[in-house]
Amino acid sequence: MIQLWAITEQRQSGLLPEQLSVSQAIRAVRQCLDEIGEQPRPGKNLRALLQQAILDDYVRPSKKEARYKPNYGSKPSAGKPILTLAKPKHKLHLQQHFETLAA
Repeated sequence: MIQLWAITEQRQSGLLPEQLSVSQAIRAVRQCLDEIGEQPRPGKNLRALLQQAILDDYVRPSKKEARYKPNYGSKPSAGKPILTLAKPKHKLHLQQHFETLAA
C-alpha cells in the first residue's frame, strides 16, 4: 500500500515509478507516524517525503549484501555407502537368530 501511495505522489511530480525507493517510502511513513501529534516542518509533510523517496544514482563497487559471513566449518565428507550383498551363510545366520528373537 505504501509503495502504491508513493508512486501516485511521485507521478504527480513527474517522476517514473522505477525511481521509487520503497525503503525510503516506508521510512517517510514511519517518520510521520512518529511525529503524529506535532506540526510538520516546512517540506517535511508526508506528501513531500513520499515525493523525495527516490533511488540514488550512486554506482556501488560491490553488492549490497551482508558483510558478515558465519563460518560453518567444513562440510561433512561422508561419501556414498559401500553396499555388499549378503552371502548364504549370513542369510542362514539371520534366519536362525530371527526365529529366536520372534519367539
